[in-house]
Amino acid sequence: MATLEDLDDLEHQTQPEPVQNPTEKPPTEEAKEDDLIDDEILRLSTADIVARRRLLEAELRLNKSEFQRLSHEKNNMQEKIKDNVEKIENNRWV
Repeated sequence: MATLEDLDDLEHQTQPEPVQNPTEKPPTEEAKEDDLIDDEILRLSTADIVARRRLLEAELRLNKSEFQRLSHEKNNMQEKIKDNVEKIENNRWV
């Protein structure tokens, strides 16, 4: 099961680095973290944040399950297509 840290790492990997003015000092680690935290999240209580995390984890599990189901269905269809192509080839030679 993915944790929030895993999702955070994935988000950091997909976001491009902002272009900085060469005369600006690079932001500190604390400033970078503050930029990532939405104002709405800062106003929420700890219980609300935990509840949101649980909802996101549940949604992630559902999406993973759906992905696995669709992948299995795709593999089954590919097998059927392969069998049908073989049948077509066999019928051409008869």
